[in-house]
Amino acid sequence: MFYPPPSKRARQDSSTSTSTEHPQLTQLNHALTTLPPPQLTQILQIVLPHHPHALADFLTHHQAYLSSLEDARRKAPPKDFDHLSKSVWKELNITHRKLRPSQQFEVIGDIQEVIEDAIKTILRGCKDSPRVETKLSALETLRKIGKSMILCDEGEIRKGIIHYTPSVLADAMVEILHGMDEGEMDRLEETETPGGIRWLESQYGRYGVNVFGAVLYVLDGDDDEEEDGSDEEEDGSDEEGEED
Repeated sequence: MFYPPPSKRARQDSSTSTSTEHPQLTQLNHALTTLPPPQLTQILQIVLPHHPHALADFLTHHQAYLSSLEDARRKAPPKDFDHLSKSVWKELNITHRKLRPSQQFEVIGDIQEVIEDAIKTILRGCKDSPRVETKLSALETLRKIGKSMILCDEGEIRKGIIHYTPSVLADAMVEILHGMDEGEMDRLEETETPGGIRWLESQYGRYGVNVFGAVLYVLDGDDDEEEDGSDEEEDGSDEEGEED
């Protein structure tokens, strides 16, 4: 007797199966892609505390994401900012040199913006690539920018920027120095940058601009000594209080 072969079952599409068996997943995907971030954040803040296991999983995935970002950041290649000092030098000495003094005065705001944009780029670069080579390049580039400002050939431009922009430059140096550990500070001392910053302090001081003293204060480690001293004073005050 002839028996016909059993008919083959049609292979079910996995996506169709998922959407059929878990229709809420489709709704979830739609919600995640359409909800504005503030509303999505608010919903998570309301729902997750009522589901401890889901909350724990969420926090675990979030920490893994942060760790991957930090790992990628630390493995990022070092950045070289020297091109920014060249751009600033050109802006100070070449771009506006054909202008009359009164016209140079009018473009000082534009020049300050160029310098500040360069400083912001340097600070962002240090956050994206926290390697010591990046920090050393950042400080040396900032030093070069400061030198270009004080030695600017165009008198009106130099007078216009010398009493404002150096403070932004010095603040950036301090921020970078505060992010350096002892080993990185030792590497910095092996370069010519510290001596160059001392030169800036003396040259700007001739014009009554004393902003680089704060940089040297951190560079020489005086702020660390002050913190240690304040800790000792607090300990001493606690002991006196106990005696009373």
